[in-house]
Amino acid sequence: MGAAWGVIYRYRKNMNEEMVKRGAAWVYEEYIKDKKHLHYMMSLQDKAKKQKKGLWKNSRPMRPSVYRKQRK
Repeated sequence: MGAAWGVIYRYRKNMNEEMVKRGAAWVYEEYIKDKKHLHYMMSLQDKAKKQKKGLWKNSRPMRPSVYRKQRK
């Protein structure tokens, strides 16, 4: 089963970007086809990592797809 990908806006703010900025979401590179947008999203994620926000507080965060496979 494949994952669905979409962009959610609230009050004209891109919630996908906001979640990545806060460390509340992981960027799935394979779903972002536009190279500029991918670069931008990865830079947001890298900044969250450096600031140890959200899921990046953990010293060894686990990619959600890996976590799900372990829990089956």
